[in-house]
Amino acid sequence: MQKLKKTSLCQDHTRLKKPQRLCAYETEFCALAEPISYQNAMESENSAMWKLAINTELKSIEENNTWNE
Repeated sequence: MQKLKKTSLCQDHTRLKKPQRLCAYETEFCALAEPISYQNAMESENSAMWKLAINTELKSIEENNTWNE
């Protein structure tokens, strides 16, 4: 009986490189310190962005009926 070569259906990710367009984004994103509480977020210089993110998330939760009464 002939032995079959074992092959993987998964892609080999060891040779993949990140697209250059993501480098600046990652650097900028990682430079932001993520607050550990709501109070920290609201007292930070990025409070307007945090408020927008919170409201966007709550709207999505409501629209998707994530919470049931």
